[in-house]
Formats: sequence, structure tokens, C-alpha cells
Amino acid sequence: MKKRIFLALLLVAAAWLAGRYVTGRGGDSGGEEATGLGEIHEMFELQAGAQVEVRGINGPVTVETSETTTAEVHVTRTARDPGDSVEQKILIDHTPRSLVVRGENGGRGGWWRKLFGGGGRHAETRVTLKLPRRVEFEARGINGAVTVGETEGFLSVSGVNGRVEAKQAEGQARVTGTNGGVQLTFARVGQKGVQLSGVNGKVEFRLGAEAAADVDVHGINGRVSVTIAGATVEREQHGQRVRAKIGAGGPRVEVTGVNGSVNFDPAN
Repeated sequence: MKKRIFLALLLVAAAWLAGRYVTGRGGDSGGEEATGLGEIHEMFELQAGAQVEVRGINGPVTVETSETTTAEVHVTRTARDPGDSVEQKILIDHTPRSLVVRGENGGRGGWWRKLFGGGGRHAETRVTLKLPRRVEFEARGINGAVTVGETEGFLSVSGVNGRVEAKQAEGQARVTGTNGGVQLTFARVGQKGVQLSGVNGKVEFRLGAEAAADVDVHGINGRVSVTIAGATVEREQHGQRVRAKIGAGGPRVEVTGVNGSVNFDPAN
């Protein structure tokens, strides 16, 4: 058991470092670009099922969703001190089938300086997206909280140094390597299920009345609670592994490598 928890913590640490590295590197050049302090506000048309990705951001990411085909990107960057570094570029790439917002370091020193210091503090970047509900969304390498409104497509969150909150009407979800609590709300669990691993913090699942799933929780350092009406719960290995059937069962929800409690509760 101790080995599993140790490995889970290593996964969290590795994901956090990967997020810091991504923040330093970014991706290929191209698309809209802005440097320095200030704001970016862009609007784009997206097709249903478009892929939206946010990566390498030094600050919180917030996603609001609605019944629309228009995506709005709002980026603000602020410095607490005049000496804060603003060398990171924000690049936006767009097609009708995809939208990418990424941070790219324009200075020198790379990940070594970010890890061991010597480059001064970086200005905070806040990314707010207003998106159609029918998109596939991915956030990775984020040094701040990630909040995602209700979506209907695939949701992927990884390498986050902060709290994660997300809602889904129905779809597949994967959350890995977060240094902060996680709260996931599902009206229904999609057929491809949910995978959650490497979390340093409390995990909360909030499930709608129509949600049905087969739950498998193992390799965690904390208490497991299931308060869904009618759920059947089976505990194995002195309570260190918990299986539960919610509703009629169905899609698999697997939770592993959590340093904190795991709760399954009804959505309000």
C-alpha cells in the first residue's frame, strides 16, 4: 500500500514538473500572438465536436459553456511587482475544427531556470474561454486552478498545479497528475467512462439522478464515501479497495493514486 501511495505522489510530482516544463516551452510557432501585459480578446466560429486545448499557462483557466457556435478567448496578464517577468508569449491557433491557446516562453534559461529559480517572478496569466457545449476539451501544464463548465465531449485535464472543477452532461473524462483537489459533476457518465489518477487532494464526484456506473477505487491514502441512494458498496483488502455499483451499473469509473479522501455524492 505504501509503495502505491509513493508511486502516486511521484506521478503527481512528475506531472507538475511536466506542467512547468510545458509552460516554459510552449509549442510550434504560429497563430495570433501577444507579449507583455494587457489583454487579448478574440472570437472564432467552431464546429460541433471541435477540439479545444489550453496548455502552458501560468495562471488560472476558466471555461464557460453555452448553446452557441462561437468561441470567445479572453486573456489578461497582470504583474504584482514592476520587476515581474512578462517574457511569456500567448499564442492562439484556430480552425473551424480546433482552437489552441498556449503559453510560449520567449526568454532564455528554459525549464532549469523555472525549476531552480534565477529568472524572477512571472506575471500571472488568466485565460477565460466561452465555448460551445459540444466540444472536446483538454487542459495541460497549467499553473493555477482549472474550472470547466458543462460540456458534452471528451474532457482531459493533466499536469495542473491547482484545484480542478468540471461538469459534464455526458462524455468520457480523464484527470491525471493534479496538485490540488478535484470536483467532477456528471449528469450521466459516458459509455467510455472516467479515469482519475495521481491526485494530491480531495476528490469529489457529484452524480445526477440518471447517472449509472461501476466504480473501482484503489491505491489511495484516504477514506472512500458513497452516499448515492441505492448504490451497492463492496470493500476489499481491509477497506483499501472499494467497488460500487451506482444505479444499474455500466460505464467504468476508475480512481487510483489519490492522496486524500474520495467521495461519491448526489448532485444538487
